[in-house]
Amino acid sequence: MFRREPGVLLYAPLHLLFHADDDGKAVLSIDRPSDLFGSFGDPHVTEVGRLLDGKVAAILEGLGVRPPTTLTHIDAA
Repeated sequence: MFRREPGVLLYAPLHLLFHADDDGKAVLSIDRPSDLFGSFGDPHVTEVGRLLDGKVAAILEGLGVRPPTTLTHIDAA
């Protein structure tokens, strides 16, 4: 992606924050990769962002957590 848009290095690697809320439940905070990379207006860079959305969703699924539909790009029914 760097060759297409050097500014992507502001967002790659992805930054994640895990913390506990007031009830002690784990919280993951992340900027959605497709939003970050999509801001450059290059469809190839945006597609990488969508791919990363899916990878983050897969990691959450692997941990037994249902990922938000904003990462899976599947509308909630």
